[in-house]
Amino acid sequence: MDGDEGIDFQKLEKEFNLAVEADEKYKRENAAKFRAVEQRVGSYEEFKDIVAASHLKPLEKKDKIDQKKMKQPWNCLASKKTDIKTQISSSSVVSRSSELQLTPHNFLKTWKHELKICQDKYHYLCKVGGVNLGKIFKNEISMGLLGEFLEVLEQCHQKQDTEIILDLLWHLSTTKRFNLSLDFLSSKEKGLLQDLFQHLNHLINDSGSQDYINSKDKLQELLSIYKINL
Repeated sequence: MDGDEGIDFQKLEKEFNLAVEADEKYKRENAAKFRAVEQRVGSYEEFKDIVAASHLKPLEKKDKIDQKKMKQPWNCLASKKTDIKTQISSSSVVSRSSELQLTPHNFLKTWKHELKICQDKYHYLCKVGGVNLGKIFKNEISMGLLGEFLEVLEQCHQKQDTEIILDLLWHLSTTKRFNLSLDFLSSKEKGLLQDLFQHLNHLINDSGSQDYINSKDKLQELLSIYKINL
């Protein structure tokens, strides 16, 4: 038994989990490549999308996307310097996406190829909402995608969307393997996450809202989940 004292079992467990994850990822992506070839996809971009979404499973009937929530009005504060044509184009993409069945593949296609700037991606996340986002990625959210979401929320957050952002962060945390994705955020992404929570804390404290206590409680719980100290 004395020989076990020098063994870091937590480190061994983490290395084992990483090895299992790498093996599963290889098998998933390899199978996805064969499916893409069999389907004779129309372009290399579509091929990459299928491989990128290989870890995601189709939504079940009970996980049907709430289209009513998708159609709720939301504010769009665009910079005066933003080109009008860009605003029209981006808003039409977001509106059109709400009419699609939001499968993981469709979401990634819109996110990676149709939404070109941070503001567009931010408005898209707000319109999809936390509940729907949690359903789309309930089986797993890839490590890289979590970092992208956090970066967009930090850079483009609006005061009036504080509750929406808290809801997005909460439902992201309910996805499988969330803790693993959180652990593998880059140092830059962890810094953005810290900044996001600091800004949310200031917004809640300065809001003077009747829901102050409720929002503060949500924030405190999320701080624990995301392993952030303010």
